[in-house]
Amino acid sequence: MRGTTRAIYAEFSEKMSKADFVLPRLLHGGPAFGVEAALDAIAVSGHGALDTVEGAVWRVERNELVNPGKGGERHWVVDYLVKYVRSDKVDGYFFPGINRNTG
Repeated sequence: MRGTTRAIYAEFSEKMSKADFVLPRLLHGGPAFGVEAALDAIAVSGHGALDTVEGAVWRVERNELVNPGKGGERHWVVDYLVKYVRSDKVDGYFFPGINRNTG
């Protein structure tokens, strides 16, 4: 984030990689990618987690024309993010008292 502006994925991933952060697995880049396809893609964790992946985040970016009447330039911008959480996810599953199997 820069103020209220979110960095595009290419910039974000480049900076985080240089800082040795482990990035979330990119499931898809390109045209529309539905929930069913995402659920298939997260059937197995991309980072070795043993538990079921709880969901996925869609990051929608577009190539926007800036100053169109003055010759304009195109810039990628983040339109919005949305998160899908599996319907069978149990909030607080690993906290004692929520799940009989956790202490």
